[in-house]
Amino acid sequence: MSSFSLSSSGIINFLRLVMKWVLSAMKILFLCFLLFYPLYVSANNFDVPGCGNLSNAYGPFDYTNPYHYGQKLKIVEGAHFSPEIERLIERKGKNRVIDDLDYTLRAFPNHHRALMSVARYRILNPWKYGERFKSADCYFKRALALNPNDANVYMIYGIYKHKLKKYDEAEKLYLKALVFIPDSAELQYNIGLLYFAKQDYDKAKKFAKEAYRQNFPLKGLENKLKKNGVW
Repeated sequence: MSSFSLSSSGIINFLRLVMKWVLSAMKILFLCFLLFYPLYVSANNFDVPGCGNLSNAYGPFDYTNPYHYGQKLKIVEGAHFSPEIERLIERKGKNRVIDDLDYTLRAFPNHHRALMSVARYRILNPWKYGERFKSADCYFKRALALNPNDANVYMIYGIYKHKLKKYDEAEKLYLKALVFIPDSAELQYNIGLLYFAKQDYDKAKKFAKEAYRQNFPLKGLENKLKKNGVW
């Protein structure tokens, strides 16, 4: 008959191992708390003035959060953000485009491509007072309320204002984005286009040169500057 005995040193080593496991688990739980709790608080207790509350039956999720992007996005896009919706193609017998864009942006308020689509939709279909769906400005404000550090939201919002020829508002948004992504060729190019529209050709040239230094492919801004003799 065999017996099992554990020395005092063995017990101590075992307890140390258990404590190590417990501390590792506590660290993981604490990191999860730091990652997700601020989002939960902002989403469920943050009213966006004039644009409703961020709370939603599914979400809201952060488009820039790797876990949300990887685990939650497919469900939303599969049902509500098809290529047709993104291109604003109305489908007979199905939800209107704005219905699905609204759902997508309630679940993922800072969904970059959906924000681009809703901006184009609102340029074609300006918001009317009393309408059930939100204005483009509201969707952007909600996106920034969820994540005020999302550079792409500032840039897309700037593009929207730019297209409406609200150049001063667009400039503020572009420059805010530039704080977060100073090396973005796409952003540099759009800022260059904005300054060209404002007839500030020196600044337009400066941002164009920076965009093309990073091999930005579109030559429209360069051609505009050349045509005006400032390249």
